[in-house]
Amino acid sequence: SISFHLYLLKNLKELDLNNNRIKLIINETFKSLIKLEKLNLESNNINKIEQNAFKDLISLKEISLKKNELEECSQNMFINTLNLTQIDLSDNLLELWKEDCLNENLKNLRIVLLKNNKLKNIILKNLPNLVYLNLFSNDLERVSLVNLTILDQLNIIYNNLNSLDSNQFIQLKNLRFFNLNQNYIRILKS
Repeated sequence: SISFHLYLLKNLKELDLNNNRIKLIINETFKSLIKLEKLNLESNNINKIEQNAFKDLISLKEISLKKNELEECSQNMFINTLNLTQIDLSDNLLELWKEDCLNENLKNLRIVLLKNNKLKNIILKNLPNLVYLNLFSNDLERVSLVNLTILDQLNIIYNNLNSLDSNQFIQLKNLRFFNLNQNYIRILKS
């Protein structure tokens, strides 16, 4: 866990804790860092993030939790991070995806990176500004994307999709780049 007194650094805009040995992020770890815009927690050993750990990061725009040991994205993990534009949860052990992990309060979210995890199912909905979603190399059998109206790029390469129903992606009217390479698709349903 992070044990030094971060709350004293009230004007901090960027915090890079890349490549340490952090395992746990507890509630209020980032309390009073209301000006923090960029948080890099990449390449640690984080396996648990308590539910309200990021709630005070009201100015946060980018967060990287890449290359950790997270197994789940819990409900409301990013609550109150209303200015968040980019989340990188790539290269974790994510298997469990709670439907409200990325909730409708994240209206500014533009980029979500979930590469190289173990997700079997994912539901993403009501992210009105999401333009790029990368689900490369998971174990996805089911993908549900609802009200992602301006999504431009979707990468689902190296997954376990075996059928493709056109209704699955019907709301993605602005999608321009859609990569489904290296799946097990046998049936295309109209």
